[in-house]
Amino acid sequence: METFKDVLARHLVLSLAKQQVLAEYLGEHRGRLHLERGVVDFGRGRVFPLQLLGTEVEQDNTWIWAWADPLGEFPEELLLDAQRLREYGLRQDIPMLIEPRLPLADIAGHALALAASGVCGADAYYRAPGAGGAVYFLLHEVPLDLDFTRRPDLIGSCLRRAVQLFEVDHRAVTRAWMTTLSQEVEELPSRLLARRQGRPFLLVRFDEAGRIVDIESMASES
Repeated sequence: METFKDVLARHLVLSLAKQQVLAEYLGEHRGRLHLERGVVDFGRGRVFPLQLLGTEVEQDNTWIWAWADPLGEFPEELLLDAQRLREYGLRQDIPMLIEPRLPLADIAGHALALAASGVCGADAYYRAPGAGGAVYFLLHEVPLDLDFTRRPDLIGSCLRRAVQLFEVDHRAVTRAWMTTLSQEVEELPSRLLARRQGRPFLLVRFDEAGRIVDIESMASES
């Protein structure tokens, strides 16, 4: 059985990289939800399907999953990803993914959305603040370039950001990211080395506690 931290570690860096590419794509923007149509409109013809995840509620500082929101009554077709994530949580017995309401003191909406983005294969997620809280949803069919092997600037920086933002297993996070980028991963007690087409492109060293001490990216734009 997995824990929520296991799920987050497996998807964390990839989901953070997706968020960076989404931010670059949107630039300055305003997002408008049209739940009756199941889309979000970012302006300039950028209208994309969405899947509702949940809501941060400021009044009692909790997270409510969209499938459990007593005020929602959302169309079922907008809850497919949230239900898929819940079913995954039921199979793996992960309370964070199956409890209808969670204290935000224990978990952040961003952490839940990062994990959900990976499990559900979304292009990215979006946080829409509003009166009394914020709604999170997954985005699909966004024309983002998600070939991160062509973004050497993101390869090391997103890994660094991941372990700075969240208390996760550094080695597990690194291994998952390297496996996303390449199937050629060499593992030694003090380091992980990823190769692409036989050539090294990412080396990560760890201390005796398994925490990252150095990230060396040999990737290039070519």
